[in-house]
Amino acid sequence: GNNNSLQAVYSRAIRFLTEDDVRDFRVSDGHAGVLPDKVDNLELTYEHNLTNKIYASVTPWINWRTNSGGDHYLTGYRNMGVEARLTYTSEIGNATLLHNYGTTNRSFASAGSVFYQFPDHQSKLILEKKWGNGYQASSSLVVNWSFDRLKHELANLNITFPGDAYNTSALWNVGFSKQLGKDLYVRFDGYNLLAL
Repeated sequence: GNNNSLQAVYSRAIRFLTEDDVRDFRVSDGHAGVLPDKVDNLELTYEHNLTNKIYASVTPWINWRTNSGGDHYLTGYRNMGVEARLTYTSEIGNATLLHNYGTTNRSFASAGSVFYQFPDHQSKLILEKKWGNGYQASSSLVVNWSFDRLKHELANLNITFPGDAYNTSALWNVGFSKQLGKDLYVRFDGYNLLAL
């Protein structure tokens, strides 16, 4: 209908391990150094337009990787979660509030399956501002929180870490862009300019 949309996306990313340092490391540890790294991703998005300026969406997603026999340690992983988004749009700028919850299941040949997420929850506030002559600026505040399950799983594996290693953290990013032509943009981004 006019106020609702549904989108399904499947993708596969393939990276051949041609970088010298990655290849040398894998070969030195008995891995097959030229095997491609494949990751499959599937997501389903439902979007609802509350008004002509406000829309909300929910996206459950899953991605997975099954390693070939050349990798003796990490035999595969599966990530899954859900993302909720609320966006306000106008002619001069946009504001987006976004929250992610996800889990990770990693299978190790020597230790079995390890279930954790780094972190459980991530929240973002994204502000975008447009000016004349093709200028645009954006700013985002990213908060990572709820590391309890990760701490528990690490403790089960007898892995020690500093007491404040997995506390809630906040990161601030900014970006600037300029439209130079009909199909040409230049953009500069600064990441983690403020980390708390």
